[in-house]
Amino acid sequence: MSFIDGIKNFFIPEEEDGRDTVPNDTPAEEPAAEAAPRTAPGSYGRPSGSMPSASSFDESRGKGDRYTTIKTTAQFQVVLVKASVYTSDSKKVVDYLMQNKTVVLNLEGLTLSNSTAAPIYVEAIGDEVQISAKSGTTNTISDGTSHTDTYVDSDGNTNTVNGAIFSRDDLKLKGKGVLIVNGNTEDGIVCKNDLKIWNGNITVNAADDGIRGNDSVRIGDPDATDYSTLSVTVNTNNGSSGGDGIKTNSDEDGKGYITISGGTVNIDSYADGIQAEQTFTMNGGELYIPTYQGSNF
Repeated sequence: MSFIDGIKNFFIPEEEDGRDTVPNDTPAEEPAAEAAPRTAPGSYGRPSGSMPSASSFDESRGKGDRYTTIKTTAQFQVVLVKASVYTSDSKKVVDYLMQNKTVVLNLEGLTLSNSTAAPIYVEAIGDEVQISAKSGTTNTISDGTSHTDTYVDSDGNTNTVNGAIFSRDDLKLKGKGVLIVNGNTEDGIVCKNDLKIWNGNITVNAADDGIRGNDSVRIGDPDATDYSTLSVTVNTNNGSSGGDGIKTNSDEDGKGYITISGGTVNIDSYADGIQAEQTFTMNGGELYIPTYQGSNF
């Protein structure tokens, strides 16, 4: 079985068991064109180092959403990209996922690294990408000290992908397990749209900014009542260098905000602990930020 065939089996199950509440209203998939040799989607689409075989992945099925469970230790890159960059049968996978779908990556004891690119990169998705650290497991995502992967923004500018987890679309972190993200190049977690951290024990260590959402960062589901399994720790204080702990960038109306609704948040930053471009709101939870003198930020 080829790697692509293996991934297709996990992302496109033959049966569904109604596991999630998202309605399965996706229209039937059109037959794909005949397979051609795969073309790498830019510099970010080519995994670096040894790739796990399809048997390293364990399927988990859901209705409406598409789930895949990853249990492996490898140098690898998980890439979700626009269908237009594919010319092979892998396009069938991407086409299926992009049709108003939520894609859930279930992490179960995962150690994922890539020395030259973001280990998890999301170009575009129908709804949002969810990363779920499963209960009782510890999962670690790490990049190297330099990146060669790039993307072209809406203005046509080419930018370096500068996070260990990098999403150009909406991203949600959840689950009751442990997720450790090491951003050794620059940032730890980067989302160019809306970033939600709903659950889990999450630690982010970064050379520059720890957690960055362009449009918003929300910690704690505002509709939840129990935040006992939500803990976020951010470390960007590297002694003589580092960046902000949690930040947003957008200056558009209704964006650029940070909201904490619950859980425990610990930030040890070289620069600002929280840098909200527009507003910061604390609705609940506990927030700890040590203060330093003379950072000039």
